[in-house]
Amino acid sequence: MPRPPLKLILAALLALWAVAPAFGAGPQLTLQLTDGSRVHVGEIADVNEAGLTVAAVGEGIRIERTLAWHRIADASLHGQRYSLRELQLAAGLSPKQVQSVSYAGMEQLPAPHPILLDPTAYAGGSPVFHSPFAIPYSPFLTVGRVIGVRADPLSAYADLEPAIYPNGIPSIEAPFALGLLRERRRVETIGPFLGPVAPTFGPTFPVPTGDATPGDLSQIEARVIPIRRGGTADINALGVELVGFDEAGRPVPVDGTGQFFLYAGEQRLVRAFDNAYAAQPEGLVRLAEWTRNVTPDASLVLRLPEPLPEHDPTISPIGTLRVRLSVPGRGVFETIAEPVTLRPASPLRDSLRGETGSRFLPDEKTSGRPNTAWPRQPDLSRIE
Repeated sequence: MPRPPLKLILAALLALWAVAPAFGAGPQLTLQLTDGSRVHVGEIADVNEAGLTVAAVGEGIRIERTLAWHRIADASLHGQRYSLRELQLAAGLSPKQVQSVSYAGMEQLPAPHPILLDPTAYAGGSPVFHSPFAIPYSPFLTVGRVIGVRADPLSAYADLEPAIYPNGIPSIEAPFALGLLRERRRVETIGPFLGPVAPTFGPTFPVPTGDATPGDLSQIEARVIPIRRGGTADINALGVELVGFDEAGRPVPVDGTGQFFLYAGEQRLVRAFDNAYAAQPEGLVRLAEWTRNVTPDASLVLRLPEPLPEHDPTISPIGTLRVRLSVPGRGVFETIAEPVTLRPASPLRDSLRGETGSRFLPDEKTSGRPNTAWPRQPDLSRIE
């Protein structure tokens, strides 16, 4: 007599166990474990990649136990034996999906309802309680719930089969095909969320109405970069570019008379330790003021006054440039450019200043004259 398909038996078992309380008992499934012991299953509570969760139901007591797949040797039902592979395939699992979990060294947790095996056995005057269904606990085990049973798990992916197996799925490849189709479904499900995030654009400003005329200068912006003129190693000038915009944000040419004011902080150096110094602010100082004619598409070069900030440690390394542009017939426009780098940060040059009095190497050309004396003596007149 041929054996009935196990997947159909499992489906029937789940259905029978669901109505078993109404009739007093359900079918019995026996699991042969690898250690030689047997487990008589009264109910299968869950089937997943981790293993089988079986339940024992007594007088008002229900205890669940999870058996990992690697602990199960085979199963028998009504005198018919089924291998572990048949049991896994019946549960809709590919052998590659089954987790191989070792419980060596894990803490054994007692069942929520211990069973009194022998009321007459006492240890130290107290009854001995023991639970045969105490299971090892692992935080990595997945917990699921059976929400339905299919006679053929591949039927859930019938729409994907033609694209991968146009001639049908060979029976010998069914476990592998099931895992492949599940992965394909997972990619299709989460695929839209894996693409790059669409760029976020700023607000769109409407074109103003009323007295604003497109092309009329409305605001200016200054862009400043430090310049080393004459091939020197120190910063001795500032390059300034003025751009104008109308009310709609479109660039327009600028011309007129520009006034430029350079501000920086005044500081006093206080020795912290060895050759390291700390800056103590003392106020704001105007370093320079320039007046220049501004023409469209022209950049301005503003020469820094002596002593240069790179040679004067009492000037802060960062400054602010204030710009005032007078346009005949249009009015006066102002803007501020910051931060303006006057002395670039460099631990090497700061160390050189503490040791020699200069931030520059002996063969570097600086403004005024090349370096000829080495080593220089540090200027400690403004250092406390």
